[in-house]
Amino acid sequence: ARIASLLSSREPVCRKEDCSPFDIGTVYRVIASFTDAEKFRFIESVWKPDVLFEFPASKETCGKQRKFRQEWLVKYPWLVYSKYLDGAFCLPCVCFGVECGKNGAKLDKLFRSPLTFWTTARGKFDSHASGKSEIHKFSVMAMQNFLAAMRRQTAPIDQQLNQLMQAQIDENREKMKSIVKTVIFCGQNNIPLRGKRDDNPDDSNLQGNFQALLEFRIDSGDVKVKEHIENLNLTLVKNTHDMLNIIFKKCFLVSVGQEKLLNFVDLNQIFIVVLILNIFPNMHQKK
Repeated sequence: ARIASLLSSREPVCRKEDCSPFDIGTVYRVIASFTDAEKFRFIESVWKPDVLFEFPASKETCGKQRKFRQEWLVKYPWLVYSKYLDGAFCLPCVCFGVECGKNGAKLDKLFRSPLTFWTTARGKFDSHASGKSEIHKFSVMAMQNFLAAMRRQTAPIDQQLNQLMQAQIDENREKMKSIVKTVIFCGQNNIPLRGKRDDNPDDSNLQGNFQALLEFRIDSGDVKVKEHIENLNLTLVKNTHDMLNIIFKKCFLVSVGQEKLLNFVDLNQIFIVVLILNIFPNMHQKK
């Protein structure tokens, strides 16, 4: 609780007594620990300013006055505004980000603290909703499933959270398909994955065959591979060996399972297994 209290330096702009009990700014630090019934009641009743509400203005860049805009609440359905803090939050992330998110420390504004700088707010909202944030993506799904379950439309919440994990597993398997096909292509055509000068960090134009083939797939419209490479931030990776380790570890930890991944002494064994199973697809079946 003490750490959470330090994450936001935003001071209240009005008395709590003058705000709705369903103002997100009064509970954002503790709502994740609410009971299901309390959380459901809050989400259903969360305070939203009406069209006549006068948002306070504050001085920002170059001394210009800026304030929150009503139309943002329409464009971004996950967005909520706090009168108490004069700040914006992502309701799904605040309520479910702790359960669904990975690398949560990288996501602060809209989740752990209010966004209060309005000059660049629209760009921040677009970035938050772009799909690159796993916390936001899965929090939105978690809130939808939670509300449906509480309204008795679907299975209980624990089953829904299992479905979220299954959705992530399925997504990683889709990413793996293109990557494994590239490895198989290299093996069947006697193409080394790394190339002769793959380890030269001084020339960015020298890359391994595997890297070049991945870029070719991306240029050909493979969206899954493109998103995966961007999310893993591989721009600083200097050689194919490191790239393969990062890509396969990230995918296999979820799509295969950590305990199974650890059975491989080295990730190179994964490539050997992939190639053998592709050449002899029925070898694992009993005769």
